[in-house]
Amino acid sequence: IYWKKILGNTAAGQDGTEVDGDAIDARGYDRALIILELGAVAATGKVALQIQESADGTTFTDITGAGFAATVATGKSDDTIMIDVPITKGYIRYQYQRTVANVEFDALQVALYNSKKIPVTQNADVWKEIVI
Repeated sequence: IYWKKILGNTAAGQDGTEVDGDAIDARGYDRALIILELGAVAATGKVALQIQESADGTTFTDITGAGFAATVATGKSDDTIMIDVPITKGYIRYQYQRTVANVEFDALQVALYNSKKIPVTQNADVWKEIVI
């Protein structure tokens, strides 16, 4: 498994347009688990999240079924959203939008797994990794 935090704490707010994440090079892996940890969610706050794919890391399209349209998240403060997708084109990214009322993100992380090459070299933010 390869793990990386791809978005740190994002202060409570709303987005005027969709926010696109950076391309994640997932070549050499079969699947990706995207984990969004919500922070404080104001009453009536809405969030939309979509995972997209690309063959070149530049032109992205939605992965069918890998996300959801703007949904009221009232009462979901500190909850977690997980989306697990197959890697078919080599690159993925997230796209989100927060509307109506403030929504905070504590973290957005990705775990790439089923590597075709072992051992997996972790990113510099992984302090300790123990494999048995």
